Amino acid sequence: SDLTIVDPEEDWIDDIAEQLDDGEETGPAVPENLKKIIENMFRKKLSVEKVKTIMEKYNKPENLPILTAQRVNQGVWMKLKPATKTLDLKMSKGIEKFIKSMIAIVKAIEELSKMKGRITDTKVKNDVKTITKVLFEAVQLGGQANQELAQRRRMQCKFDINAFDRVLFNSPQVQGVMLFADRLHAKM
Repeated sequence: SDLTIVDPEEDWIDDIAEQLDDGEETGPAVPENLKKIIENMFRKKLSVEKVKTIMEKYNKPENLPILTAQRVNQGVWMKLKPATKTLDLKMSKGIEKFIKSMIAIVKAIEELSKMKGRITDTKVKNDVKTITKVLFEAVQLGGQANQELAQRRRMQCKFDINAFDRVLFNSPQVQGVMLFADRLHAKM
């Protein structure tokens, strides 16, 4: 029989594997029990009641109004097509959950900050400082993600607005409670 033997020196399978690699760098593995918990949290859909219970625990601090899922300004909302409104409502529900997760991280930072003052052991104090820094970076990345999501929502709404009003969308947007700058609402 005519059998073709693959030369083990040829790395063609490795070459294909490299091409298929998404290039994302990874960090060290986490403990197996933590891995299973996180995977379960990402795969399992919670009941509406469970989500509501968790979200109720994390109200934004009164002095951090920026931790809010932005709403579309009334003047813009009235001009949107029903399909755009539906899509925006679905996106804002996801963003609301995301914001609540940021509030949970802010609360963790606050608790660590309080704890740090009571710790006398230098190593433990440094560990708390390291954990706090990681959490701050998570909030920083979350803030960037929130800005990108808000921009996508603005662009989605923009196409339902007439050409004259679209010019107003080009003005710089300041992160706040409303999706569009307050002066946009006044002009519409």
